[in-house]
Amino acid sequence: MNPLNILKKIRVEHPLHEIKDLELETLVSKDSEDIDTYGAILALIKNPQEVLTDPIIFSQVCLGLCGIKPDFQEFEFPSSEFIYTFFDFLEKGKKYFPFKTEGVTEELKQFICVCLAEEGIYFLKGELEPLQEDLIMILQEVYGSSVSKEDLNKCEERWKKYENTEFDKIPEEDEYDIQVKQNRFMMDYAENLLKS
Repeated sequence: MNPLNILKKIRVEHPLHEIKDLELETLVSKDSEDIDTYGAILALIKNPQEVLTDPIIFSQVCLGLCGIKPDFQEFEFPSSEFIYTFFDFLEKGKKYFPFKTEGVTEELKQFICVCLAEEGIYFLKGELEPLQEDLIMILQEVYGSSVSKEDLNKCEERWKKYENTEFDKIPEEDEYDIQVKQNRFMMDYAENLLKS
């Protein structure tokens, strides 16, 4: 089940003042295929500050929202599409629950930017666009890689050209096309997962 539908179900079945007191076992059986998604949503509801400040908890919640069982024995960097889905879920989920998203710490922003940089991403659109400056800083300070204004402008031009083009029809002729395609992949993944 998609995470937005799960959140909506929780909201319909429980008054807002009771939601923070819910336990995972009350909502879903232990053998349910959606248990990880329910757990991620409950973590966001009950401990939003921890999720938005701690890279380890953030990573586990990203995985859970995407239906992947978090492994608490091993630390995993979330992939770009999971990160995008996390922020898209928070934004779209606000119509069901008053998520507070202004508490993202600098440490978490830097962690997210490292995850994106590891995938070769340097241009951001949509829900991740507010992290563009942080990403450029991480690329320079951590990776010794500089991205010029000209490169960002070329990416922006390509974005405008291809933003409504089907994913498979976006060319991969140069790095600017690839940046556009990476952003579309993240957005399409989130959109497909969060479809009602």
